[in-house]
Amino acid sequence: MVFQAGVCEKYGLRADEQAPGLVRVRVVVTQPAPRGTACTAVVETQSVGAQLAAPLGDRKVVDMASGTTLTPQGDVPGGPR
Repeated sequence: MVFQAGVCEKYGLRADEQAPGLVRVRVVVTQPAPRGTACTAVVETQSVGAQLAAPLGDRKVVDMASGTTLTPQGDVPGGPR
């Protein structure tokens, strides 16, 4: 997934494959910026991926926060949560 976010944190993709025919995803912060570190207000385009238990096939990919259906190479609305 491609999204825009700050450069001081590290990000990952959480994927939920519980619903049939659907993969729900959310970009999450996996490593916050170190405490007390000054961080510039710079946003850049970043990308993350997730290892699925089964091939994506024709399952829909849906953003967990907004419910928006995404394309496998598309943007995650609003970036990380």
